[in-house]
Amino acid sequence: MRSTVQAYREASAAKRRKRRCILMLRSMQREPRPFEKGARQRLITSIVTRRRVGTQHELLEALARAGCLVTQATISRDIRDLGLDKTHDVLGRPRYVSPQAARAGDPRDALAGVLAQFGRSVAAAQNIVVVHS
Repeated sequence: MRSTVQAYREASAAKRRKRRCILMLRSMQREPRPFEKGARQRLITSIVTRRRVGTQHELLEALARAGCLVTQATISRDIRDLGLDKTHDVLGRPRYVSPQAARAGDPRDALAGVLAQFGRSVAAAQNIVVVHS
């Protein structure tokens, strides 16, 4: 038979384990809270680059899932401050993109980089150019 002291210790240990589990679950749940402007704008940029966000309402929901409490007016100001562009994806759906992603590089710069990296010599032969790599 178990002694009263042993039963008390086991019950106390079970209560402590339960309390630890509850505290851990609470800490895992994200309560929506206001973010500082810089942190919020970094989060918006991260969301826009990782997924297709077509409307301010979708962005509002994504921020809420990330635990950021914000209004539509704040989102509108942040979009303007960040200079996000609204374009269409390949299926024709609207989406926000960051200005760095929207800007395509000059193909001549890309060609110059490839030639500088891999080209050994260049020779003209009538109407063609021969690049030795």
